[in-house]
Amino acid sequence: MSTSKHIGFDIAFAIISVVFLIVGIFASPLFNVPDEESHFCRAYQVSEGCLISYADPNDPTNGLMGGILPTAVAVPDELARTHTHADVADYATRTIDNSDCSFVSFRNTALYSPASYTPQALGIAIARLLTGNVATLAYAGRFMNWLAAVAIIFLCLRFLPTGKPIAFALALLPMMQQELFSLATDGISFALCLAIVTCALYWREQDRTMGLRHLALIAAIVLALSQFKIVYVPICLVLFLIPIERFGGKGRYTCSVACIGALGIAGCLGWLSISSDILAHEALGAGVDPDAQMAFVKANPFALVASMARTFAVNLPFYLESSTADYLAWMGIRVNPLIVILYLLLLATVAISGTEPLKRPFTLRTRLALTGIALLICALIYASLYLQYTPVGSSMVGGTQGRYFIPLYLLIMLACMSNKNLLPAKLGSPLRWLPPTTLILGLATGFTAIAHVM
Repeated sequence: MSTSKHIGFDIAFAIISVVFLIVGIFASPLFNVPDEESHFCRAYQVSEGCLISYADPNDPTNGLMGGILPTAVAVPDELARTHTHADVADYATRTIDNSDCSFVSFRNTALYSPASYTPQALGIAIARLLTGNVATLAYAGRFMNWLAAVAIIFLCLRFLPTGKPIAFALALLPMMQQELFSLATDGISFALCLAIVTCALYWREQDRTMGLRHLALIAAIVLALSQFKIVYVPICLVLFLIPIERFGGKGRYTCSVACIGALGIAGCLGWLSISSDILAHEALGAGVDPDAQMAFVKANPFALVASMARTFAVNLPFYLESSTADYLAWMGIRVNPLIVILYLLLLATVAISGTEPLKRPFTLRTRLALTGIALLICALIYASLYLQYTPVGSSMVGGTQGRYFIPLYLLIMLACMSNKNLLPAKLGSPLRWLPPTTLILGLATGFTAIAHVM
C-alpha cells in the first residue's frame, strides 16, 4: 500500500480498517471474542429498552443476573471458548420468537451501563425491523460498534496535533481490531480515551479560546467514558495540560473544570450505585468476597501493592503478547512469535520516530504527568479486579488481560516520544512506511486466525 502526500493517517486508517473488517468477518466467528455472548445478550436487552439487568424472578437467590429475553438469543455454553464458523452454524439459523422467552443469565456484563451498548443496541434494533435471524442481529450490532469506534478514531487522527503514528499503530493492533469488530465495549473505550487525549493536546497547541460548543464536546466525552470504563476516567486528567488561557481566563477555567469534573464524577457514582446493587446479588467465584477483601486491604495495604507488583512482573510477557497480536479469540489462537516481536519493534520504532513540530514541545513535567496518569489507571485496574474477582488475601491479582492496558500504552508512548526523529533520514516520514507495515502484519495475523476458524 502506498500513501501519497494527500493521504494522512486518518484516511490511511479508514482504508486499512475496512480491509481488516473484511478479514475479520472470516477470522472472527460470532462470539469468538471473550464474553461476546454475554455482551450480545446485554446489548439485545438494551435494544429492547430494558436498561438495568436483574435477578432471575423465578429464583432471585441463585446469584444469576440477566433478563427475560427471547430464548433464541441465549448462546450455548460450548461457544464460550475458541470455536470455528461451523460450531456456530446451528445457532446462526435461529429466529427470534417473542412468544418464547425465558430468563437468560449474563452476569459478567449485567454490571455494564446501558450507555456503553448504545451502538450495538442501535444496530440490533434497526436489524430487528428487517429480520429476526439471530446471527444477522449480532452482526448488525458488531458493525455499528465497529463503525462508531472507527469514526471516533478517524476524527482523532485528523485533529491530533502530535503522536498520530502512535495512535494509528495502537488502533490497528490485531487485538484492538478484534475488539472493534465485536459486541464488546473495549474498542469504543479506547476510542474515547484517545478522544480525551486528542482534545487535551489539540487545545494545548491552539492560540484561540474554547467556545461553549468545544467545552460541551469535552464534557460529553468525559460523561461517555464514565459510562464505559470507570477505571479509565482518570485519563481525563490530561485535560489539565490545556493552558488556562484557552478557557478564556481563570474564572471561566474554574467554572469549566468544576462543571466537567462534576459531570464525570456524577456519571461514575450514578452508575456505581446501580452496579453495586447488581454486584451484591451476583454469584461470585470460590473464595471471592468483595467486603472481606476490602477489610483485608485495609488491614494489609502493602499486601495489595505487593500483589500488584508481583502480578505485573509475572504477567508482563503475557500482557505484551495478548495486547498486540497473540492469544486471539478466547485466547486460544496463537500466532508465530515473530509477529509479536515485529509488532513490539514497530511500537518502539513509532515512539522514537519523533513528534510533529509543536508550538509548545513536551516538557519533562508533561511527560511525568502522562506517566503518572498511566500508573494511576494501572493501579485502578488492578485494584478493581483484586476487590471484585480475586479470592480474599490472594498474592496475585486475577483476571488481568493485556488488552486492558492498550489505552495506557498511548500515554506511555506519548510520554516517551522523542522531540525529534531518531530514525535514519532515508526512512522518511512515518506516513510513508507505517501504513504498509501495519497492513502487512495485520493481514498475516488475520490469515493465521482464519486458518484456525475455517
